[in-house]
Amino acid sequence: MERPLSETMLWDSFRSGNEDAFVRLFHLYSDPLFYYGCTITADRELIKDSIQELLCDLWERRQECPAVQKLKAFLFTGLRRIILRRLQANRRYLAREDEDAFATQTGEYPVGDESIEAAIIRQETSELSRQRLRTAIGNLPARQREAIHLRYYQGMSYEEMARIMEVKKGTIGRFIVQAIEGLRRAMDQILLFCLLLLTYLLS
Repeated sequence: MERPLSETMLWDSFRSGNEDAFVRLFHLYSDPLFYYGCTITADRELIKDSIQELLCDLWERRQECPAVQKLKAFLFTGLRRIILRRLQANRRYLAREDEDAFATQTGEYPVGDESIEAAIIRQETSELSRQRLRTAIGNLPARQREAIHLRYYQGMSYEEMARIMEVKKGTIGRFIVQAIEGLRRAMDQILLFCLLLLTYLLS
């Protein structure tokens, strides 16, 4: 049986012009990229167009692409810049960090296979608890919501998050602390305990 390529090998194969590697990268990262885009804007069509632009641009410049160790962080950084550029061009980007287009338009928050929600559900299995978590995260200020997604849903380090969000590492820490405080005010203590436990385990 053929062994699956590692992400690094897949990326190197893509850089050398392997179309199959390009397709596999698309299938591997299309959902994570889309979910991350949802933390920046509620415009899902804009997110899809931005992902397409990112992938097309990467393919056209594949021979110029650098070797990377953290492929997900590299792709997230590229997508974030494209989305913000498109939002600015369309005059829909609001600079205030507490503007919450996603929550007001959808009231939802996309989740991955391993997430804060999964840990909390092990403690509180009711639909009400799950909905409260989605709502609480969706109601966070945009930058705090983005930080929570990268930290807990994507499992990224503060260093990776700082590069993607283009801020200092200390600023990332403040976003996380402020987000947890906001969630504490919105949820029961048992939910806060789970969040703090995950923060400790990931530190």
